Amino acid sequence: MTRHALNEIRDLISQYLIARDRSLRIPSSTMALFSPSETRFDAVLTRQLEQLKSQAGRGITNSDQEIVKEVANVLAELGGVSWKVRSYFPDHGANPVTGFISAYLWGIIRDAAARRLDDVALEGADHLRDLCKGSIDRHLYLDARMEAERLDQLGNLSIINLNDVVLNAAVRGLSDCLLQNVLFGDYGNHITKDLLERLTKLSRLRLSSPLGLDMNKVSYSVGPFISVAEPSSLAQANIALVNAIAKTSRTDNWEVLTRLRSSYRELHDRLWLYLAELGIDAVKKNSFLLHYLNSSLEEIVKSHVWLLQATTDLPVIEVADWESAREQDFRESFRKKIRGFISWETTSVYSRIIPAMFEHKQLGYLDQTLELQCLFAFWCTDLGMVDGAKSASQRILGACTRLLEDETVADTYRSARQSILIAQIGTYALAKDEDEVVTLAVEQYRGLRNKFVHRYPDERFVGDFESAQRDLLENRTSMLSDSHSSKFVSTVKAEHIHAFFQLVNQPNG
Repeated sequence: MTRHALNEIRDLISQYLIARDRSLRIPSSTMALFSPSETRFDAVLTRQLEQLKSQAGRGITNSDQEIVKEVANVLAELGGVSWKVRSYFPDHGANPVTGFISAYLWGIIRDAAARRLDDVALEGADHLRDLCKGSIDRHLYLDARMEAERLDQLGNLSIINLNDVVLNAAVRGLSDCLLQNVLFGDYGNHITKDLLERLTKLSRLRLSSPLGLDMNKVSYSVGPFISVAEPSSLAQANIALVNAIAKTSRTDNWEVLTRLRSSYRELHDRLWLYLAELGIDAVKKNSFLLHYLNSSLEEIVKSHVWLLQATTDLPVIEVADWESAREQDFRESFRKKIRGFISWETTSVYSRIIPAMFEHKQLGYLDQTLELQCLFAFWCTDLGMVDGAKSASQRILGACTRLLEDETVADTYRSARQSILIAQIGTYALAKDEDEVVTLAVEQYRGLRNKFVHRYPDERFVGDFESAQRDLLENRTSMLSDSHSSKFVSTVKAEHIHAFFQLVNQPNG
């Protein structure tokens, strides 16, 4: 069958669908349970779709990817037309006509992917993504969840086939749908939670694959979900939502603002748990995925901090009626929620990941992870979240203590080098007048120094505790590009560093 013939069939079916609006006999997904005698489908439409299915089947058998792609394109276009057509049997949250056509499309994509026809599978992932996003725009959330499930199945099939290219397309499709839903979906549709679970599950399955996950393979597998550089990744979806909330907060469009804030809460409701589970699996495999996870969390927490500051700086609402009073209350409760998310996504995630590094003897990404804790402590100090800053310092202390006490750690001075992060937290807190954090950091740093000197009384090294003050002073004058060092250098002055180490060296300590 030629492309011209397929286009003619598409046009005829499209005209037939439009002509049969409201009278097309396509049962809903629930009718088989309650009215099994009414589950007959429109004969004309079914016969045409079966012919397209047979044509695609012959193409799959002969590995003729071009004809299979043409048939899939026809079905995808018919799926778009079907959104304008209502079945004789309406269904809340779904369009039975679209679901019926999409089922044929998915059958072709699945069979082609199983036969390793990658070109068909790649375009098929795009078709499923477009159907899912279109369903979200039309509030057809049952259909959207079905398309998400099919993208998930395509991802699972690609993992079985050890095919990172198709997996990349499936993960990208799910990530695009996540971005679409957080920005435009209604609150309470549960699509966000469903997509996060599917993306996390696919990432964890990919970690168990024999192909492994080094830097390059992450980009060809689950990078669209977890890499900050990807346009619809988790971090970018969060940033887009934060920008939308901040922009809308300065208008009187409180209805849209309420929806966006609800979407934000839904996105972060259990995100810490998904990321903690994914991080632990990445630690077990010593995968580069942990670097992507750290980078994503850095951007996510940074956006929390920025949004909290942006919403705090909003002009006070003059309470004149019930709606303005409610909006003022919503703003205050939302700021409390953001603080809670910062706490959960720093403390709850890394209180699991860091111990897992020592449990599984995988310390390759420990230094990067501890530096991130230092940055979290800086941000918490800026926000007056003393408990968050103290918790981050405590995680660094715990890691340094284990490095010092673990006989299997070959680097004698690794604990000493990382302990300077506690000194940075204390010095930063001193610059911000957070005395409680300063006191804790002084005690922790002094205790670590004493343990180090007790264990290695004859050791001296450029990275040891005696030269830490000089190192911090020299770092202030050097060009530093990473986030945590840049923030430290831009805030702390030399007198703060001197003052902190004077506290550490007090004889009554």
